[in-house]
Amino acid sequence: MQTRYTFPQRIHHLITGVQADVLNAGQSTGYTGNLLRDMKNVANKLKAVAFTDSKVDYQQLKTGEIYQDYRAISDGLQSFDLNSLETIEERLAFWINLYNLLMIDAVIHYEVQHSITEVKGVFDSAGYNIGGYFFSLNDIEHGILRANAGHPTIPGGQFPQDDPRAKYMMPELDPRIHFALVCAAESCPPINFYDAERIDSQLTLATGNFVNSSEVKIDIEQKQATISKIFQWYAPDFGASFMVTLGAGDASPVLRWIAPYRVDPDEKSLLSDHANDYAIGFSTYNWSLNSLK
Repeated sequence: MQTRYTFPQRIHHLITGVQADVLNAGQSTGYTGNLLRDMKNVANKLKAVAFTDSKVDYQQLKTGEIYQDYRAISDGLQSFDLNSLETIEERLAFWINLYNLLMIDAVIHYEVQHSITEVKGVFDSAGYNIGGYFFSLNDIEHGILRANAGHPTIPGGQFPQDDPRAKYMMPELDPRIHFALVCAAESCPPINFYDAERIDSQLTLATGNFVNSSEVKIDIEQKQATISKIFQWYAPDFGASFMVTLGAGDASPVLRWIAPYRVDPDEKSLLSDHANDYAIGFSTYNWSLNSLK
């Protein structure tokens, strides 16, 4: 099946010089199985054999049978009917899982050694043919999952109004997705895969784990908070203004958003009621590859 590129995609590739790289193209597996079931099964197998905490053994995956099984399954995405995802929960689980699988595939495909940033424009170039259309990592994150909020530093939505892929985007943005999407970096949340039946509780758990990790440091006595760069990049998703993304503005709404997820009850109360009293800093993002070896 030939991948269809929308007119905006062609213009984007022309301007940036970054060309689409369809990672599931050119395969001839003739996959005819149950794609959602098989993707879920192979994702869990990948996790069992190659994930340790927040690390991934990419080398083992590359030479292993399970990864080859996944590559065969990804062929089925080309003819997958996205309209078959009927509920919000099914769509959330599908797109989050697909983003994380695509990122793993990209690391292996491009033979990344130290950081995903080695690959110029990887978030726009690496993608899959899904139902005949090309979806890049950025398309999935900013267009689909962030309800077409668009890249945080680029004005406008990821999908223009006449983009046929826009009909698949989520009806509203759920900020918890930021703690489920993994960009193959040390500062990312630990990788996981999600079930439609449990997606709400899983996203809440993933958010709580991240907010109570070393990526969010709260000093009650000094009234200081040092939090992940994710909260700055996507400040509007957490109730703050776009100025925070630019390094200015009031970041206290971000602390108030974080508050309910903190384990310490005193912190919950203080961050909710006195977020304006805190000096807020954003930690440097570690883009080193989240590789086990």
